[in-house]
Amino acid sequence: MLVDTISSIGEVTTADHDIITVINSIHTLIDDIGQYPTGETKGELKLKVPIGNAMAPCVDGSAPFQIATLEEDEEDNVFDWNSAVVHIDSVQDMIDFLKQNGDVRALGWKYWYTAAAFMKRISNGRYCATVNGFIGVALNEVKGGDKICVFQGAVVPFVVRPASASTYRFVGECYIHGIMYGETSEIEGVRRRELILE
Repeated sequence: MLVDTISSIGEVTTADHDIITVINSIHTLIDDIGQYPTGETKGELKLKVPIGNAMAPCVDGSAPFQIATLEEDEEDNVFDWNSAVVHIDSVQDMIDFLKQNGDVRALGWKYWYTAAAFMKRISNGRYCATVNGFIGVALNEVKGGDKICVFQGAVVPFVVRPASASTYRFVGECYIHGIMYGETSEIEGVRRRELILE
């Protein structure tokens, strides 16, 4: 299904900046958007987008993006990211964070580590926005005009680039907040079609 088109991209990526700078740039770009299609607030977007809306912290540095799994009896107790997020906008903010007790620091590191692992999985990800007002993280190589699609049976969207009037080039996986896990069926204008990849 062709879902949307990338309209703009952020300039800051993990290829040339630290994760704190990348997340702060995403927060600044989120400040500039209007009403989000899912109805979520800007605060919710700032919390969820940098970690790919992970349900639990990343647990294994050797895996590209392995999150903790929830046991059956824990499924209703999703990890409380609000208690883990730490806003660091300056050196002083970092100093203040490092002065916190060990439990507070441990929670904060879970957020930053999960965000770093997520950005690494998206291959030096960068912020992107779509024509229909969605935002997310796409590969560093993404360009305006690239198409967001969901392949049959896939739970995550991908980026393809028009190569000719009838063919596309595969660019790679992306995270678009609000169109993951089958949510595409609720988006107006989504059309199912056969894509020919070069």
